[in-house]
Amino acid sequence: MSRQPATAVVAQVGPRGAEPRDRRWVVTLETWGLSILFHASLIVVLGLTWKAAAKPAGDAPEVLRTVELVAKRESAAGPVYLDQAAAEAEAAAAAATSDTVDMKALFGGAGGAPQSPIDISGALPKASDVAGLGLGSGPPLLGGGGLLDGPAGKTGVSGGKGRTKVYGLKGEGYKFVYVFDRSGSMGGSGNRALNSAKRELLQSIDDLGETHQFQIIFYNELPTIMRLDGQSQLMFGTEANKKEARAFVNSIAADGATQHEPAIKLAMQLSPDVVFFLTDADQPELSRAQLDRIARMNDGRAVINTIEFGLGPKIRKANFLDRLAEENGGQSVYVDISRQ
Repeated sequence: MSRQPATAVVAQVGPRGAEPRDRRWVVTLETWGLSILFHASLIVVLGLTWKAAAKPAGDAPEVLRTVELVAKRESAAGPVYLDQAAAEAEAAAAAATSDTVDMKALFGGAGGAPQSPIDISGALPKASDVAGLGLGSGPPLLGGGGLLDGPAGKTGVSGGKGRTKVYGLKGEGYKFVYVFDRSGSMGGSGNRALNSAKRELLQSIDDLGETHQFQIIFYNELPTIMRLDGQSQLMFGTEANKKEARAFVNSIAADGATQHEPAIKLAMQLSPDVVFFLTDADQPELSRAQLDRIARMNDGRAVINTIEFGLGPKIRKANFLDRLAEENGGQSVYVDISRQ
């Protein structure tokens, strides 16, 4: 048997450890990918670190805040602050109940302390001055005037005020007091002076309307005031009261001596607007001290007009009657009784 020579088969092997070309590309790409990912992460970390380092430590995060109006109200315990919603709610509640509360408080009902109503006592006659309700003691309603009657002067009602006159002296107001001397000297010559004074007084009262008030005081050593139902207050100028006044005036007779001050002080207590003061007495005169007392008591509230009776022309240029009128906003007149 013949032997054939062995054929050597040699495998072609590359260098030890060598890898195929495609595998090398995959490894290369993976390496670069990891590198890029690593460096990107590093950059992000560095950026965050830099931002944290740049911001000052301890800063609080920013917070959005809302600005709102606040109402301040004073109370007994101190100031009270209401936010806008509470203030609006309180205002709405007050508006809803304001009418009821105000009316109850005005008339003194439940729901609150009574409030003082509007004071109109200075524009209307006082109730305490009405006949039968006692002596009026309030302040005068309105100031009066004392002017000599001239061609343009007329009596009657003007703008709600009463206008009247006594021997040409004119007064204007709501409350009038007549203070007339009835001493013995007024009865001379057949009561000529007293009768003349009575006529003038009654004519003056007739000028007053029912909304005006009056009182009459005759005096000698003491004053005698007209009374109605036992009361000595001012009375309104109604026809019934005027009738009573005529009866009172006609009942007066001349008698006694003269004391001026008590009668004038009584008139001041009635808080009149105008006083007509008539006398024929030179003596006794009101002293300086008496004039001062009357002026203080009057305090400029009433106009005092004075009428002096005398026989023949006036000789003296000025006396206590002139001073009394001048110091109390009035005027004076001299009447020659021989011409009456």
